[in-house]
Amino acid sequence: MNAVYLASWYDFAVAIQEEGIRAKLLEKAIPIVPVASSQYPTPAKRPIYSVLDKSSFWQKLGMTPLHWRVQLGTMVKDFQEKESLNLLFVPGLFDLNAREYYNIISTDHQKAF
Repeated sequence: MNAVYLASWYDFAVAIQEEGIRAKLLEKAIPIVPVASSQYPTPAKRPIYSVLDKSSFWQKLGMTPLHWRVQLGTMVKDFQEKESLNLLFVPGLFDLNAREYYNIISTDHQKAF
């Protein structure tokens, strides 16, 4: 497996925020704190190191996958185009545009500290 394609959930969250800011879907960065599995107890035992290796799948297809950051950038760009319609449905909330939703999340996060 090519280590270039590996990412932790923390890496993924940071990348989402970076892409959101770059696309002007988010106004500012908020602290993202990595959490070790040991700090997040669950009834299920979690492996110390776990990676989904899809290299044999891609090899059988004779294809090379795009890096996950490239795929994320594409998804954010698609979302940005939809956001220009000013619509975002969040289950359990009223229809909000992305900036209003982010402001709610940002405000709640700041109250926690």
